[in-house]
Amino acid sequence: MAKPKPEPATKLHVLPMALKIGDRFTDERGEWRVIDQPYTTESGTDAHIRAERVMQPGVTEVHLWGAHERVTVKRTEERAVSLDAVKTLAERYLIEGGNKHGLIAWLQETLRVLETQTDADLRKKEDA
Repeated sequence: MAKPKPEPATKLHVLPMALKIGDRFTDERGEWRVIDQPYTTESGTDAHIRAERVMQPGVTEVHLWGAHERVTVKRTEERAVSLDAVKTLAERYLIEGGNKHGLIAWLQETLRVLETQTDADLRKKEDA
């Protein structure tokens, strides 16, 4: 059976805190993929996003925007999370002092949320 084709990427202009893991954006050095949830500093005025180079997986950097600035991103509706992204998050969790049991609980909760989101998306498509 043939694999279904992923939906084409949609270009969006979003606030940095609305970025999702998997979103892609471009700067003067190339294309980047968001690999972690955004976070703010300076009482919410600065937004930080950890991203990796699309053409050089493993090369990561934290990008900084004003929380009010819009970012142009390409987003697909595909919910797949790459194994590399999960591995990177798990390694960082353990390096930052987390324990194995906390990591397992985090992974189980993340899978539960992804399943809930996927089920909701499927129901929307069936209703349409």
